Amino acid sequence: MRYHIDTIPVWDAAKIDGECLLCALQRRVELQQIEYSLGASVMEPDVRIQVNKKGFCQHHQRMLFKGDNRLGHALMLESHLTETRGKLNKAFNDIRKAASGNSSFLDRLSGKTPSPAKAMEAAVQELDALCSTCIVCNAIEDNMNRYLHTFFHLYQNDSEFRKHFAQSKGVCLPHAVQLLKLAPQELPSRELSAFADLICNLETEAFDRIQGDVSWFIKKSTTAFKPSRGRTAATRWSAASTSCAAGASGKSRIRKKSEYENIPPDACQTGCFPLRLIYGLISGAFSGSKRSN
Repeated sequence: MRYHIDTIPVWDAAKIDGECLLCALQRRVELQQIEYSLGASVMEPDVRIQVNKKGFCQHHQRMLFKGDNRLGHALMLESHLTETRGKLNKAFNDIRKAASGNSSFLDRLSGKTPSPAKAMEAAVQELDALCSTCIVCNAIEDNMNRYLHTFFHLYQNDSEFRKHFAQSKGVCLPHAVQLLKLAPQELPSRELSAFADLICNLETEAFDRIQGDVSWFIKKSTTAFKPSRGRTAATRWSAASTSCAAGASGKSRIRKKSEYENIPPDACQTGCFPLRLIYGLISGAFSGSKRSN
């Protein structure tokens, strides 16, 4: 089939042979957006208006801070903080007013004025809205929605892509959920059953593989277990913990050269398992081991 600007990145991510091609795409978009935010866009009025309005989440603030343009980052922060300060004043005034309950009983009874609890809830929502916007997150979401549609376009029209995906490790559980939700809209009914079976089978195989690696690591950690050959304990635990993090929330000890695989612990909103919480305690247990299993 004929490739275009959206199909090429999806194919590139699929050829990496990682745990999740969609997480690889998401990481690629994220890095591009961070680079763009610290580049010439710092002085672009349209971009600055959006930055002033939405700002960045904590995760992307940290990524920007670690970037190569701290002055540009500071300039964006200064104008964003100035605009946000005015919004804070309004929100805090509304919260104080709601908390004080300065309205008559008759007004509240007639419905002209909400109860203090409802007024407080509405006022706090204004404040909460200031904490839940991020221009980079929005860009990632927009791009990933496009890539999800592109995935189904390739799946339907490119037999090579369909075959390659069927032989891959599949996708992480959160992205499997997204694909299954979109499938009824993107695929004809005659193909829906086969696609659902494929996703379920890939997820089952991935979980069995992960479970096997975790169980192997536990056995390797006991003195009674004598491994014979294969990967080291650190290698197998690293692979399993990275897999459980869906290629999006686990920091692998085994990195591939591609930028798609350089995924930090909090690069994605969700992961498949909370194994990353104990990964730091265990992954280094056999890091110096030369012995094979």
